[in-house]
Amino acid sequence: MSLARIKQVLTHLEEAKDVVFQIVQMNTSRNGDTAYIVRPITFEPIDKMKSFLLEIRDKYLDSKKGLDKMFSACIAYDGSADGKNVYYLETDNALIQKEYDLLLEALAAPAVEQDPLLMKAIASMITFSIEDDGEILPVKLISMQNPITTLKHKFFCNKGRFEEFSEKVLNLRTSIDVIIVVDKVYFLTMAGEKLFNMERAYKKLCADYVVSIKDSGIIVNVDGFTDVALHGHNPRRFVAYNKKNLEQLQNSNTRERIAKLFSVKLTDGKLDATDPKDAERIVKILCNKGMTDPFREEAMEVSGARKWS
Repeated sequence: MSLARIKQVLTHLEEAKDVVFQIVQMNTSRNGDTAYIVRPITFEPIDKMKSFLLEIRDKYLDSKKGLDKMFSACIAYDGSADGKNVYYLETDNALIQKEYDLLLEALAAPAVEQDPLLMKAIASMITFSIEDDGEILPVKLISMQNPITTLKHKFFCNKGRFEEFSEKVLNLRTSIDVIIVVDKVYFLTMAGEKLFNMERAYKKLCADYVVSIKDSGIIVNVDGFTDVALHGHNPRRFVAYNKKNLEQLQNSNTRERIAKLFSVKLTDGKLDATDPKDAERIVKILCNKGMTDPFREEAMEVSGARKWS
């Protein structure tokens, strides 16, 4: 997928309708459950958000410093974090579906009585709709920073004298981390993962996949493998877990070839995870992080792999 869809949305910001600026607070319980509080903000003058949206448009469509210079591609989210890529997910993806639905519920029942200056906000969100080829598209622009800030060393002029101003204020930022267009979520930065508590989600995926891998019978020292797989960067790698890789490794000849290529120890014809380095290599092989150099046929570690086009 190209960046054209995002640019198309930004192009229509001047025609945005039903524009609402909202502060977002996210609460996470000890068991990992997520809840959101959304507080809409009214501005004076009331058309302030329209002019602010045009600032965002001009920033990201700038020919010298905009999207085309910031990013090289828009690809499906795979757990990697290449700053030159925009990553996208469908809103019904298991990684975000639950939290996304909870966020929509909060948007449908905003906390209009909540004091915004007392909220422990994690983000600000601008919601609106645009029309494209006769279709009405709901859009959300999200900045993953608390918009409420306390000014320090700031002074205002009062009858010729400058007096210190240290009250909390609402700070508008043109930097966007997440764009949601209809049913697609685009991550312009990895800060957007926090909005959906994605660390919890990919750790759960990892734990589920590890059970299948242990049950496959292809690994020696499954406890050592499990310990490595569930810690560090490895849970994130399992976002790109490839079930077909596991299926192919159940063939002894394939196991022998892959083990030799990626320098993984074999014991009794099985992948040996006793050495943590070998355990991590197995994770990378299963999660499409290990490929071969086409010229030298040597093992290479990659951040992600996609079908050649």
